[in-house]
Parts: sequence; C-alpha cells; structure tokens
Amino acid sequence: FQGKLAEALPEFRKGTAAMTEPFGLALLGQACARAGLRDEAQQILGQLEERARTEFVSGWAIATVRLALGDKDGALVALETAINQHAPEILIIKYDPLFDDLHGDPRFDALVQKVLTPKTE
Repeated sequence: FQGKLAEALPEFRKGTAAMTEPFGLALLGQACARAGLRDEAQQILGQLEERARTEFVSGWAIATVRLALGDKDGALVALETAINQHAPEILIIKYDPLFDDLHGDPRFDALVQKVLTPKTE
C-alpha cells in the first residue's frame, strides 16, 4: 500500500466483500487495525472467532488481526493453533511480513523452530 493504507481501504473492502473465506476477512481486519480503525478490526476479529466455533478458521487468520491490534500474546496463541491445525500458511511464518512485529520475541522464535524443524519418528 506504499504508506497509503487509509486510502486503499475502500478498495480493499470492495475486494473482500464478495469473499466468504476467513483469509480475506483476516487481511481486511489487519489492514483496518493498522489504519487505526480499531473498532472495525475488533468487529472482524469477533466474526472470525465466532466462525471458528462452527467452521474451520486458521489460527493464522486470527493471529494476523490480533497482532495488528497489538495483542502479541493472543497472536502467539493463535499461531500455535495454526501449527496444530497444520495450516499451510504457517509454513512461511518466518518470512511473513504480517508477523514482523514478533521477530526477536523468544516465543515467536520457538514457534518458527517448531515449523522449520522436521519431526523425527
């Protein structure tokens, strides 16, 4: 968005309006939070968490919005859920710019290692 997130939000909303999958809703939620629209982002987070009760919603989606709202602890818990869900988007956790705010946190580093270290049986 090249620093013009607020100006891009109307187009973002149009693009996600027709989407029914949680992924698009999560991206809209994090964009709203980063643009300072906390109430809207909180509402989207609530929708995602409600949907997670009855259908599959990746922990990644919830983590994305939680982190953008400044809830690092909640984001880390949701990322752990994504790992346990074997959510495919978790494979790029180390490089995903949406989680840059967690870099350097030992809990995040431990999650990255969980994803990157192959399981031996």
